Amino acid sequence: MYNKYQKPFIHTSRKKASRDYFAKKKKLKTKFLVILTLGMLLSGSAIYVLLFSGLTKIKNVEIVFDQNPRLISENEVKNMVYNLMNEKYLYFLTRTNLIFFSKERLMKLADQDSRINSMVVSKKWITASIGIKITEFLPIAKLKILGDNTIYYLNPNGQLIIPSLKNEIIEDRATENGGDNQLNNTKDTLPFTTLVMVEDRDDNEEIALPMFYDNTSTSLNNPKIIKLFKNLIDFINNDILIDHGIIVSNIEIDPSGGMYEVKINTLEGWYILIHSQVEFDKQINSLDLVLEKKFDNREVLKYIDLRFGEKIFYKLNN
Repeated sequence: MYNKYQKPFIHTSRKKASRDYFAKKKKLKTKFLVILTLGMLLSGSAIYVLLFSGLTKIKNVEIVFDQNPRLISENEVKNMVYNLMNEKYLYFLTRTNLIFFSKERLMKLADQDSRINSMVVSKKWITASIGIKITEFLPIAKLKILGDNTIYYLNPNGQLIIPSLKNEIIEDRATENGGDNQLNNTKDTLPFTTLVMVEDRDDNEEIALPMFYDNTSTSLNNPKIIKLFKNLIDFINNDILIDHGIIVSNIEIDPSGGMYEVKINTLEGWYILIHSQVEFDKQINSLDLVLEKKFDNREVLKYIDLRFGEKIFYKLNN
């Protein structure tokens, strides 16, 4: 018999399913909130430990020099690091933290220093330190400028080398010489010998660094003169000169209509004339050609002129 007050079975089932659904949803929401809270706590703890606890704050700068002559002092390198550490990061953080310290910025600064050949920078997380390994340039030529009796030194890139007066090796000598001008104080105080070992020569002899005489009155910071110095350094250290046993004693550089004319004097007494307007590779190849075909005995030679490209001139001693 039908009871009008009895609730249908289907209505009860739907209500039960609805309660189960909302219970499950509430459980998932609670679980999500717990996970979110734990994640925020862990993230906050990690941020505090990494950024504010001092655990990753840079505590030391370890510097290793690959070789002498120690043209740059440890204090100078450390000051480069400290200046970068004091820079702001994201407007309110500093780079005193290993995470934010930029190795690339430091190596870029090193590239701009004429004394540094290479710099390798590493972050040491266990000791919270910056590790730096430096290889300095060895001087490859001496330089005298017109009207200046000071002897300067050039690196293989044609740049002027100015050692640090903070360097303990030269500090005493610099103090004895007196004066405040850094360039003048470097005269005769560089912490390396003016003799270098030329390993490629058969007799392994020691020879003096070649002297460049700059008569151009051009600023030594001028890219044009720096490029010339580099090209000349490459020229006189070319395998062709070494194979022929040619040792350069000095180089005279004179202005020539906005370009440069160069006289390369050899220890054998003869000289080579080249011009900056002519490609240096062509001039060195021309030199090799004329030496191979014309001169078994260079004692009779006065000069070889390579300034005119494919036209090669030479003169013999009377």
